Amino acid sequence: GSPRPLVGATLNFSGKESLVYAGLNWHWQVFETPLYLEGTFGAAAHNGYLDNAPAGFRNLGCRGNFYEGFGIGANLGENVTATLTYEHTSNAGLCGRNQGLSNFGLRIGWTF
Repeated sequence: GSPRPLVGATLNFSGKESLVYAGLNWHWQVFETPLYLEGTFGAAAHNGYLDNAPAGFRNLGCRGNFYEGFGIGANLGENVTATLTYEHTSNAGLCGRNQGLSNFGLRIGWTF
């Protein structure tokens, strides 16, 4: 139940928004199985448009945003995990624009 620090990035290789994030991650094991649930809260910075974005892009308002994430994963070995994730960044209305950014994905983790 104790939070752990988390640092990561979501990279978009097709010219859309990418972001880096840092926060605290809570991890809950599902009974005596390799499955787990997790939740993250922190901050993120992106390289997207703040305002006046062209068609197909978002007006994200602030360079820095709040970051929330949720996931369900499995321990694949002693040092490797795989997690299906949902992440969302938003400035919570603190800037003029707030379209936010949400992603679904697969994260592979390695502990050392």
